[in-house]
Amino acid sequence: MGTHAHRQHWSGKPWVGGCHRREPFVTRRFICSFGLLAVLFPLAGCLKEFTPGNPPCSVRADCQAAAIGSDFDGLWNCEDNGKGRLVCQESLCGNNFVNEGEECDDGNDDQTDACNTYCKLTLCGDGFLRGELEEGQPGYEECDDGNEEDLDGCLSTCLTASCGDGFTRTDLEPGQPGFEECDDGNTNYQDECTNTCAVAFCGDAIVGMDETCDDGNDIDDDFCRNDCTSTLCGDGIVQENEECDDGNDVDTDACLSTCRSARCGDAIIGPGEGCDDANDIADDGCDQCRPEGCGDGEVGGDEECDDGNTVSTDDCLNTCTFAVCGDGIRRMDVPNDHELFEECDDGNGNDGDGCLDACTIARCGDGSQRQDVAEDDPNFEQCDDGNEEDQDACLSNCQSARCGDFVQRLGVEEGEEGYEECDDGNEEITDGCMPDCTAARCGDSIIRTDLQPGQPDYEECDDGNVVAGDACLDTCRNASCGDGVVFLGVEDCDDGNLNDSDSCTNSCLSNRPVHRRLVAGGSHSCALLASGSVRCWGDNSGGQLGNGTNISATTPVEVVGLETETIELAAGGEHSCALLSTGLVRCWGKNTRGQLGLGHRDPRNRAATVLGIENAMFVSTGLEHSCAVLNDLTMRCWGSNVSGQIGDGTTTNRTEAVAVPSLSTVVYADAGGGHSCALAGEVMGGTCTEEGFCARPEPLACESRLDCSNEERCSEGICEYYRQLPCQTVKDCVYNTRAYCWGDNTHRQAGSERSVVRTPAVVTGVIPWHLSMGRDHSCALSTSGGAGRPAGNREGGAMCWGRGANGRLGSGSNSNSSPVLFQGIESARAIGAGNRHSCVMEESGTVKCSGDNSAGQLGAGEQANVDEPVTVLEIDDAKELAVGGDHSCARRSDGSLWCWGSNSGGQLGDSTNRDRFRPVQVQDL
Repeated sequence: MGTHAHRQHWSGKPWVGGCHRREPFVTRRFICSFGLLAVLFPLAGCLKEFTPGNPPCSVRADCQAAAIGSDFDGLWNCEDNGKGRLVCQESLCGNNFVNEGEECDDGNDDQTDACNTYCKLTLCGDGFLRGELEEGQPGYEECDDGNEEDLDGCLSTCLTASCGDGFTRTDLEPGQPGFEECDDGNTNYQDECTNTCAVAFCGDAIVGMDETCDDGNDIDDDFCRNDCTSTLCGDGIVQENEECDDGNDVDTDACLSTCRSARCGDAIIGPGEGCDDANDIADDGCDQCRPEGCGDGEVGGDEECDDGNTVSTDDCLNTCTFAVCGDGIRRMDVPNDHELFEECDDGNGNDGDGCLDACTIARCGDGSQRQDVAEDDPNFEQCDDGNEEDQDACLSNCQSARCGDFVQRLGVEEGEEGYEECDDGNEEITDGCMPDCTAARCGDSIIRTDLQPGQPDYEECDDGNVVAGDACLDTCRNASCGDGVVFLGVEDCDDGNLNDSDSCTNSCLSNRPVHRRLVAGGSHSCALLASGSVRCWGDNSGGQLGNGTNISATTPVEVVGLETETIELAAGGEHSCALLSTGLVRCWGKNTRGQLGLGHRDPRNRAATVLGIENAMFVSTGLEHSCAVLNDLTMRCWGSNVSGQIGDGTTTNRTEAVAVPSLSTVVYADAGGGHSCALAGEVMGGTCTEEGFCARPEPLACESRLDCSNEERCSEGICEYYRQLPCQTVKDCVYNTRAYCWGDNTHRQAGSERSVVRTPAVVTGVIPWHLSMGRDHSCALSTSGGAGRPAGNREGGAMCWGRGANGRLGSGSNSNSSPVLFQGIESARAIGAGNRHSCVMEESGTVKCSGDNSAGQLGAGEQANVDEPVTVLEIDDAKELAVGGDHSCARRSDGSLWCWGSNSGGQLGDSTNRDRFRPVQVQDL
């Protein structure tokens, strides 16, 4: 530190109440205590002991105060010492000379002039407010908050924020002075932002650009309506300041264009006047609005008549012209039944007001719609077609026909706007007519409550589909043993009779060894016996037969490792899986992708338990992956995931089961080549009770039916179902199902436009109740054969989509496609998709197949591939269908199994390896 000419020194003695120097000057270690210096140096850090260095400070004035009585003098500034601390440091700033590193130096401590105390030029935004300039001078500042923000009280131009500057302030709350809702920077008070920086609205007493008036009140019948449109003379509505308003600008009728009633003396010749000179002078040619001479009883000049009286309501007017309808004066001299009788006469020629051109009072049914009254007026008409017919577009009360008016509209074709199947005038959903005026039908998912057992269309249940093999038949009757329909997964058979000695017992159990489930894999087949045991046959190179060996078998062999009863079965590419009655899943066979779900990739030739699955209700297998649906209606998959077929959003293979996260109401699923699909919908109630009915887990409070689902009513504050729906499991309570697919979509087999779909996406164009996945195509049984409301029938109920080569979609084409109809099917019961072919089992028991026939998999004899379905030979009583890679199988009504197609691994079970172009019976069962 340099020396200065006027340096003063400390005395070297302690100064009571002050500070003394304890070390050489260069270190400047000060100890501060209470006293005079504490007053002179309040901000320099008194009451603290400072380490060697310059005294701390906040502003330059602190340093000047510290210099009093010290042995350092000269000019000092409060500056950063390079360590993030402000300390007093010697500076030349303030000596009134511009030295190196200074922008200016005016020799003062005034921070509000052009040069601040740091010898920097004062600029807008530096946080120092200049005070020496007048408004208009360069550099003038109204404020300076040291930031570049334009939305606070000081703009970046150092002008005070104000309404109209184009910046909407955000630093204030509503109600605070200066608060702005908007600021468009102009002085136009009629745009969307007013001159007070408030958002313009109708009712703010400011006429905006889209307003014709704004009186600032909510009175609708004054000169300015509540929508800020002016009430105009001539708009046909009489306002407070109008005597009349006939909606025209004619001055010669009873209402002038000024909305004043016509009267003698208004200088306008109106109805019943021969003249009007606006005075009461008798001898000026017009007296009392009658020309002189008119009224003397003698017809003369231009007079048509002259009855010598002053009555205008007879056949001769006071104008000495004949009375006619439309002259504005109602005749009163003829009886009601006279042909010239007038109910009214407004003389305006307008048929849309209260008086028609025929001088009759307007009334509903006269064929002229009134236009002169508001909607709340008793005489208001929405329409008037001049008839008393209630079933056309205009009712006899002159109200437009609408759904819910208690009158069914006729004359409109189905599909056209206004078509009604029925109209019961209520919003009840459980009677014969729905609130949308469509007739209630079995299969609409709503149980009718207006009928008694035995009446036509009576419903015991309605699960929203037309599946005959579930808890609710397609006739809307509860499934029961003896109804002639097999309840899939519950009944082995149902022959509809009470003969206990035939192939189906009275408890709907089979007397034959094979009944409950038939599945076909890549090159092997399996059957679930009534006993709960499983037998498989065909290729066993991967251990997929599960008999403890890897030796292929041309006749059925028993699977080992299934100690517990099996209730469901699935066959994949080279592996198989079984669902046990305990809810566990066991798999066996090839495991290169983890498709057995064992946590590793080692194969198994006997059944092994899948990890992480304890409560499954369904299992399915694909080429190299597997899936299970759990009792809580969630879904798990495992195995190959190269195309995203696991559905977890990744392409990582999974050796253990992982959740399909976006599906929560799954009732059925199937795994294909590199894709998967599931049926998911809405749960009626949410649970299947111990009593066997769908119900809510917890009661739902309600105030009206709107708080409940479509199947419920609000009863005593609680939503309750109109009719209990029976169920075996919670899946029977799911309705409105849709197909969701994911994985490989190269050929649109996942129903999307993307090549890979890694998470479930809904398939449009089909309302399914069953699914089957092939290698690169998909098939479904649909309630309606397309999108829309369930039709209550199964016409065209089989659909396929994806790769179309070889005609496997059955649509008559070889092109890839979104869902298309599988041709030639009248009533589908089951469907299956293989590698390059598809088959459908009809209600009649016939089976039809389409696609590749190189190995005989169509079962129709030796013929070329077909793109339209052909009927499988020998089979006319099929009860179950299974489609594998290049072969197919069916169970007939007598319980026997028949297969056809490729037999390279012995998968047809006829003890040979010969391909079969027509069905052959499986041996040793």
